[in-house]
Amino acid sequence: MKTTAPSKVRRPVQDRGEATRQRILEAAVQDFAAHGFEGASVRRIAERAGENVGLIPYYFGSKENLWKAAVDYHFTRLRNYLREADAAVARLAPERRIRENLKSFVRFAARHPEQMRIMVHEGQFQSSRMQWLTEAHLKPLFRDFQRMAAKAVALKLIPAAPPAHYYYAYLGAASNIFTAASECAAVTGTDPSSEQTIEQHAEFLSRLFFG
Repeated sequence: MKTTAPSKVRRPVQDRGEATRQRILEAAVQDFAAHGFEGASVRRIAERAGENVGLIPYYFGSKENLWKAAVDYHFTRLRNYLREADAAVARLAPERRIRENLKSFVRFAARHPEQMRIMVHEGQFQSSRMQWLTEAHLKPLFRDFQRMAAKAVALKLIPAAPPAHYYYAYLGAASNIFTAASECAAVTGTDPSSEQTIEQHAEFLSRLFFG
């Protein structure tokens, strides 16, 4: 008796299910970034994903579970991007490696401004979501940055200072031009989404912070 047929049937169904789930998560990241948790709409997320609204409770159960899954999805993408970017420059001299890693963060912020928009929405108030976000993702991100800042201090690239100052100075400097892209375009006539602007901004911050 053949046993391979069921797996051949199940695999396409599983693949479709994962593709559906990913479309919902992509749409959820965008909607939570634009409207915050309270303003986000499950129905609008389903429409943005091109899926039936009934699939959201099927895959995620509740709006808060969807929010957590969307945040997990996005921060996993950030960690994977930074890990791959660091591996690509691992053989460079320590000073150059630090510069390139921080430039990589600028590039990610440019392509995914929704990250900072979600953090701005959630960071305004103490809540169970903010507590979860802090423990699950923000503290590990801060620890990574803290280690990088310590290396930069040891290399005399930057003066010693509390890591919080460097962390928020760089987060804001790296991402604000992209988070407020419409404002930037209206005020300055600069298109923050252009590859030229992204690379200019990355290089500018490298020189600003490290000389």
